[in-house]
Amino acid sequence: MPGSGSTRQAYTPDSDLQFVEACAQELEAYLPASEIFWPLAPAKGFTPLPRLTLGGLLLALRRLGTVERGLPAPQSVRLARDRTRIETERLRRPAAVGAKMTRETHARLNLWRAFLDDLNESLASNAGLYPTEIRQRAMLQLLATAPESATLPAEARQEMQALDARLREMFAAGSFVWEEQLAPAFSPPEFWFLYGRPTEKGEREVNS
Repeated sequence: MPGSGSTRQAYTPDSDLQFVEACAQELEAYLPASEIFWPLAPAKGFTPLPRLTLGGLLLALRRLGTVERGLPAPQSVRLARDRTRIETERLRRPAAVGAKMTRETHARLNLWRAFLDDLNESLASNAGLYPTEIRQRAMLQLLATAPESATLPAEARQEMQALDARLREMFAAGSFVWEEQLAPAFSPPEFWFLYGRPTEKGEREVNS
């Protein structure tokens, strides 16, 4: 995602709409499969899609919720259809959804921990990646608060808290790191980590 400041661009929903539509079509096959990151084939003439994961799907749906009322009628109808298809599959197979969410949570904890390690090793070299890499933490939040997350082991939640403590040690509160239109869907305190950036200790003291 774009960084902060004057270079930030407006959120455009086209890629999320395409992703959600492809996910809705593949979800039935995805849930019982062993893969966590499921490849999606883009529609002809469109750019490649991210792989299907439940965290990625929840994040895309959350973003789309901020612009849904303003979508043109054809896009709005398709999104409503896709939401219904996704929710139907979630209700039909809650155990499979919960199991897949647990496996994805562990995978994303590893990815998020690795980025925090990179920040600890060289904050100056890696802080610019924060607006992109913080997607891992946002998806972890959405996975951990989903209705099916009751099966998420306590150890995974404890690991999230431990990693949050590591981030807070280098975190300076500030402006929303993603496109401004998305902020209403990611309000603090739940998504506190989207409102600021990791900075050097001296810079945090100056800004405090």
